[in-house]
Amino acid sequence: MKKNITLFICILILSLNLKAQFSGGSGTAGSPYQVATSADLNNVRNFLTSYFIQTMDIDLTAATSSGGTYYNSGSGWDPIGTISSKFGGNFNGNGFKIIGITINRSATDNVGLFGASTGATISNVILQGGNITGQNYVGGLVGNSNSDVSISGCSNTGNVSGADRIGGLIGYLNSPITNSFTTGNVSGTGVTGGFVAETGSSTYTKCYASGSVTGTSNYVGGFVGLMRGSTSDCYALGNVSGSSQYIGGFGGWNSTGSVTRCYSTGHVPMSNTRQGGFIGFNGNDAVTNCFWDTQTSGTLTGTSTDGITTGVTGKTTAEMKTSTTFTGAGWDFTTVWQITSGYYPDLITNSNTALPVELTSFSAKVIDGKVLLNWHTATEVNNYGFEIERNSINTGDVDDWRNLGFIHGYGNSNSYRNYSFEDSSPTSGKVQYRLKQIDIDGRFEYSDAVEVESTTPSKFTLNQNYPNPFNPETNISFQLANGGVTTLRVYNILGKEVATLVNNTMMAAGTHQVTFDGKNLSSGVYFFVLHSGNLSETRKMILMR
Repeated sequence: MKKNITLFICILILSLNLKAQFSGGSGTAGSPYQVATSADLNNVRNFLTSYFIQTMDIDLTAATSSGGTYYNSGSGWDPIGTISSKFGGNFNGNGFKIIGITINRSATDNVGLFGASTGATISNVILQGGNITGQNYVGGLVGNSNSDVSISGCSNTGNVSGADRIGGLIGYLNSPITNSFTTGNVSGTGVTGGFVAETGSSTYTKCYASGSVTGTSNYVGGFVGLMRGSTSDCYALGNVSGSSQYIGGFGGWNSTGSVTRCYSTGHVPMSNTRQGGFIGFNGNDAVTNCFWDTQTSGTLTGTSTDGITTGVTGKTTAEMKTSTTFTGAGWDFTTVWQITSGYYPDLITNSNTALPVELTSFSAKVIDGKVLLNWHTATEVNNYGFEIERNSINTGDVDDWRNLGFIHGYGNSNSYRNYSFEDSSPTSGKVQYRLKQIDIDGRFEYSDAVEVESTTPSKFTLNQNYPNPFNPETNISFQLANGGVTTLRVYNILGKEVATLVNNTMMAAGTHQVTFDGKNLSSGVYFFVLHSGNLSETRKMILMR
């Protein structure tokens, strides 16, 4: 009897301790467990059929990195729910973020924030950044989502990789999903999709994927690799690469599914048979009113000609950005779709918030040996800011783009905004500049490049390094009015030389730039000294770790 009482007390204490790990609630529909910390989130695995609501942003960046609570000897986050013990509860992310999750389990199946689920409801979960790697059935949100699961309002901006059934949000999905999206890159060696790898016999609507998708085997798609069920009002923007068969901008292979009012814009390699701008191979006569961009995809073939080719139409980029292209095919631009001039169609209830930042002008002008950049925006939505990049094309190398600096944006604005940036040390000759517009969620797009020609500088100048302070790299630029033998060395505060960046090299007149990497040095003050001919100049910089 005593033994039974003792056992009962131990079980009661254990139960109370587990419940105490949540920030509130009792796990019922009327009083869900409150998930406010990483410990709360981790404790969900102990109550797989309960109700949960997230009440704060949760940053897992440090917790799943080396030395963190959930580092797990390099494996990172342990997915909630396994194939033998699936998550079957109700988890409402409530619009709060789960940031920087890392999972590195390349020999493990059913990998994601949730490993496997059945009979669950998962809503409003926002996964921001992070990297997730598994073996088979891998997704940012759920690795393997079986029947009787409802998913809505979820997103993942991180990258996902693995072997077979690899999807940006879900690996295998046999449950309805709506109003969800992915923006990260996805790679796999089997069935791979930007949003989901494989769909079962359910409904999928008002979702999109915008990241690039890479697969080394059959069944690779910008949105889905292997299609069944009913997919409607969805789109894919990312480039798709792969050398095998069944590769398409939207779907790899439509086995038994229906697809209606969907589009894709990503580039498709067309390096093998059964590849297409929209679907690699369509085996079911149920694709209707769909489109692909013939210019950005690089192909006039919508789907392999040895399958069913009806129901999908190729359009130019300009036509794809015109509403009449779609309204003529029965698309609903009142309650489902919207379009902004100069952009592709967007979903009203699941808007791609990276768009639009409407750049109305971008110019470059040389003034007193410096280049002044000016640009203007008419509207901004979630605009974090602009990185300014430069490319010297004197040698014909058109891919040597370097970051010069950053200018913060106005976030959301309907007013005309002016921006400017000065490149005080441009390289001589022809130079290109471009803007990398970055939104608040980390998504970005490049502007067109502008070109100027910079003349030889009139005096010897050593510029301040950028950035400063730095960790661990910084750029050092200088101008030579006349060519000559040149050295550039770095010294510590005791006067000891710690690096030689230019060593008695004959350099032509003009502007030059080198990169200094201080990864092997400790924090502190350093001096960089430039000598050319009989001229010299010294500047100070700070390495801050």
